Amino acid sequence: MSQLHQLTQFGFRHAGYWSIESHTQKIKFNILSTDDLKLTNVIYAFTCSNEVQYIGKTVRDLKSRLSGYRNPKEGKGGTTTNYGINQEIKKSPSQWDIHLLHVTSEQLGYGIIDNNTLTIERFGNIQINLAEGLERSLIRAFTPRHNKL
Repeated sequence: MSQLHQLTQFGFRHAGYWSIESHTQKIKFNILSTDDLKLTNVIYAFTCSNEVQYIGKTVRDLKSRLSGYRNPKEGKGGTTTNYGINQEIKKSPSQWDIHLLHVTSEQLGYGIIDNNTLTIERFGNIQINLAEGLERSLIRAFTPRHNKL
């Protein structure tokens, strides 16, 4: 079974793809639904040739998070992951797709929204963020080459 098929079984859906802007030569994300750009509490996966290359999460809106891959900062103050993924996408942008899993309390049947973070439990005064826990578990399951645990 392909990793792409496994992502779908986990509830991910295809949400967009990457391309190169001809006038700037920068990578560009193309999201199929503009409503997706406003989503928060999203786990996203980048695939290339149907293999999972990276899994990440954001509590910010998706547009802001994807912009970090489009315009990564090099060196001091930047992240090596954003820059590395940017460089990989540039090599073959038409093969890279974006998949989303929007984490909501409705999917679970329980949970509360608190400060824009889905929580299902508290451990003392600490909120447990489901998106963060799922991200780490998915990284362990798929072992994408651009993730580090």
